[in-house]
Amino acid sequence: MKVAILEIAPHGHYTYVESMAMIYTSVPENEVVIFTNDKGFEALKHLVNDKISLEKPVNTEGVETLFQKIKGFDKVLVVTLEAYAKEPFRLMQVFEKTDFGCPIYYVIHNVDFWFQQSLTDKMRNVFYKLNGFKDFIYRLKVYGKYTRINQKIIEKIKHSNGKFVTLTSSVGNELAKYVGANRVAVIPFSIFDGRILAKEQPKTTARLRICLPGYVSSVRRDYASIFELLAQDKEGFLKQHVEWDFLGGISPHEGGEAIKQQAIDWQSKGYAIRVYDKPSVGLQEFDENLAQADIVLGNMHLQQGANSTYGKSKETGLIFTMIKAAKVGILPAEYACDAALSSSVLTFSTYTNLPAIFKKLIDDSDYWAMLKAEAQKNSEKFRPLSIYQRLEGKVVDG
Repeated sequence: MKVAILEIAPHGHYTYVESMAMIYTSVPENEVVIFTNDKGFEALKHLVNDKISLEKPVNTEGVETLFQKIKGFDKVLVVTLEAYAKEPFRLMQVFEKTDFGCPIYYVIHNVDFWFQQSLTDKMRNVFYKLNGFKDFIYRLKVYGKYTRINQKIIEKIKHSNGKFVTLTSSVGNELAKYVGANRVAVIPFSIFDGRILAKEQPKTTARLRICLPGYVSSVRRDYASIFELLAQDKEGFLKQHVEWDFLGGISPHEGGEAIKQQAIDWQSKGYAIRVYDKPSVGLQEFDENLAQADIVLGNMHLQQGANSTYGKSKETGLIFTMIKAAKVGILPAEYACDAALSSSVLTFSTYTNLPAIFKKLIDDSDYWAMLKAEAQKNSEKFRPLSIYQRLEGKVVDG
């Protein structure tokens, strides 16, 4: 099978591209060609081998030429193409008019954005936690103009005999309400192949290292509750026994700079916090730091829009960092976690529960060893070949 992966969005999901490439080349007869832009080319060039190739990137103005090169494939996987701004909207207009001559597998990152688009839904999203007049004008463009192309893309995918892709089965079940289960394919954001485990170094500290993966953003994640925990740490347990890793780039337009400064302030008080003073963290640096984590902590704000909820209508990449590195997770109790990971996931109802959870992990070595073993076992379910077999509905030797 010859597969094209298209990732041309200004802010693409390159980890997801890597996962897809590894999944489809887990059988020797498959070949993958990645079509991307300059940013994607730089982020993904380490993947190139005899089965995975990168097409020479073009700028936005040359996208028509790029699309015309996507011919003769058995399927096209479209990773990030949603009309949240003027540039991706124009890309979608060109995409909609291009005949690729094969099934299109199109990733739906947010079911709400694509399918819950009545006038009432649009207005609710326009006014949801509105942040000033400029934000109001932007949202009017998104929900009043840009999303009008969504239905054309949906029909194009159906006409190609393609499928709508989600990251998890829980979001896939929600999407199936609109397109039918036979039109849904589940491709995890990350895979497990053991490479990150090989990066893990011997611990140089007895501290429990807690990883909060993803962009540092007050919109997407709850750092305020973490800092409040530190403020309540009167006996110094967190100062002495816990290291926090805010593993992601700073998102200035989402309050990231303020969070970074708060982290620096707590560092000056003796708390161990890693923060990365850059717009983004590269894939290799991310993996190297993830390898050193003991726990992946879900501090996300579950409600992400008027009708949009993590674990139901859209998915956070957090659980896939657990899969990728075989890490134990601590998640909000309300989050609908994939059942395949349940035995290596602990839950909390409020952030004040966390110190007691951390203390048990530190004090009970047998319990901690059991959780780590379960995390390893659960991640094994997400090896590339296993995912490919489920995705294609066939058993492959090897």
